[in-house]
Amino acid sequence: MATISPHPTGHRATGGVPLPLGWIEAVRVPEVSAQPFAAKLDTGARTAALHAVNIDYRSEGGVDYVEFESVSPTSEEQRICLPLIEHRLVRSSNGHSELRPVVEIGLELGPLSRRIECTLTDRSRLRYPMILGRTALAGIRVDPTNEHVLAQAPVLAS
Repeated sequence: MATISPHPTGHRATGGVPLPLGWIEAVRVPEVSAQPFAAKLDTGARTAALHAVNIDYRSEGGVDYVEFESVSPTSEEQRICLPLIEHRLVRSSNGHSELRPVVEIGLELGPLSRRIECTLTDRSRLRYPMILGRTALAGIRVDPTNEHVLAQAPVLAS
């Protein structure tokens, strides 16, 4: 798996041209699930957000943690505990502001792998359990007329 950081140029097709990803792609977040799940790539959003419910906080050894439940692709609820980076005020597309916990997670998007900051919020009423905003998508082109591009992309030799 290719590791890219901090500003990747995106998946490269023949001739070194960045391949635009679709607005829906399969992602893997090792902290949440070994299985990939669908995420919305939204260049209109600034931050990434992951579905989380029953959020609790604890402190251990001077480190603050956030514990939450998230639904895996197999629909099994699981309890996850990650270090808390901060709380961030996020305004949703409907104009509602919410103070959300921020954690750092691994993101695997096809051959791309990076660490991203992600807010936690209840996305149970939304179609996708995760949204990737501009910060997480730095250097990646998104084609809003296509989806699941990575599932169709040929594997290229390095």
